[in-house]
Amino acid sequence: MLRPGGHGGSPVTEERNVTIEAEPATQVQTFCRVCEPSCGLVAEVEGLRITALRPDAAHPVTKGYACHKGIATLDIHHDPDRLDHPVRREPDGSWTSLDWDGALAEVAARLADVAERHGPDAVSMYTGNPLAFNALGQPAAAALASGLGIRRAFSSGTQDCANKFTASQAVFGTSLVHPIPDIARTDLALIVGGNPRVSQGSFISQPNLAQELRAARARGARVVFVNPRRIEVPERGLGETVQIRPDSDLYFLAALL
Repeated sequence: MLRPGGHGGSPVTEERNVTIEAEPATQVQTFCRVCEPSCGLVAEVEGLRITALRPDAAHPVTKGYACHKGIATLDIHHDPDRLDHPVRREPDGSWTSLDWDGALAEVAARLADVAERHGPDAVSMYTGNPLAFNALGQPAAAALASGLGIRRAFSSGTQDCANKFTASQAVFGTSLVHPIPDIARTDLALIVGGNPRVSQGSFISQPNLAQELRAARARGARVVFVNPRRIEVPERGLGETVQIRPDSDLYFLAALL
């Protein structure tokens, strides 16, 4: 540390250690946007940078539980290989960096050209799962599709749960109604084609589903997984597996009916 001296105001070195305390990080309550349980998280923010993520023990639903997908968000966000600006592939295979205005203009021109030459059905859209939990992203994607005249849109939902949407539409009249199974009071849980240890229970919408199944078995419930492969949950004592041949689930369900 330097202090003014007595000789013409020149500084004199004072030999003592001084600890400068950094301002504490701001605690921000947020939630994971990867799948339906939307597990509560607490983010530590310094300036405009997130420095840490942890499960929110005060969250009334998830109560301090969050799977590795939510916690790994920070590693993905700060990964040095993450692409954070537009690039264009050149004819020789190399990549050229673009500014956002230039990239958007080029994409718009190319899409318009494709639609003009081949019709609007030549263009489709794919959106990822987190968009379902983004209040601004969904309307923006819908507006883009409408502006381009797109009639075919795909998403993570069409990859793994279009059957759920179709069944809800047929039974309840809308694809937006998804009954949540009452694991806490069920006597027999029949899970066909699911692997909750990996997926966290898509559409079951319960945090820490493995713990819920463990509690159900502890009070005497039977948990049965129907799957063509051995999956992680039954292997850890959370149920039993009925292995069926691939593509034979239709006949299995017909037999149940």
